Amino acid sequence: MARQTDSHHKRNHTIVEHFADLLLTRFPRLEKDIETINQTLQAIAPHAVLILEWLEKQPEIDRESLTKLAEIGWFPDLGMPLDNLLPVMQAANEDPIQAETIAIDFLRARVDAIESELAQSYPKRSHLFRDAFEAHREGKYNLSIPVLLAQCDGIFWEASTKILFRKKDRETVACDYIRKVASEEFMEAMWTPLTISAPLWISQRERSESFDGLNRHQVIHGESVDYGTQTNS
Repeated sequence: MARQTDSHHKRNHTIVEHFADLLLTRFPRLEKDIETINQTLQAIAPHAVLILEWLEKQPEIDRESLTKLAEIGWFPDLGMPLDNLLPVMQAANEDPIQAETIAIDFLRARVDAIESELAQSYPKRSHLFRDAFEAHREGKYNLSIPVLLAQCDGIFWEASTKILFRKKDRETVACDYIRKVASEEFMEAMWTPLTISAPLWISQRERSESFDGLNRHQVIHGESVDYGTQTNS
């Protein structure tokens, strides 16, 4: 019995060391809290296999996949579980249609939660979110999309005093955040798509004659009349 207890203790100690190494590699700013982290990991070590698997998969969240997703018009929700995020990123490289299907299925199930999170985070805008999400649920996508695009712009301005749909402003905010704040590889990767020319904000000069993606300028300025789809909303 004592030998079995020693074996479990050694196993748990190894798991804790592995956890700590992975955490510090992915999230360097945690170094100052390492003693607290070690104590916490000791407590959860017997049940740590799933968390360990999650941490080991973190390197798969790379800028290239997220950039390719943005190039087809999709930006992953930070609330997306890893078992959804990794397949959608892999599909972005291999099968964009499948990536879109995964993203749509996930976001469709999260409509209520997203509205609630937005209303709590930006209470003065809650009445606008309420109307936009009501229009979305009723299939009135021609109404929901312009309102949601305008709120994206408003929230970005509120957070940064910069304009989301102006290339220079967007890149400045993203690059400043990456340089000053996002020392973790995961968060740095998540911000990278803001620095590229995605369909949502490419300029008239960048759009080809065959362009048919969702573009904020075309919607808000009345150039597009066929944007009102569930996928776009």
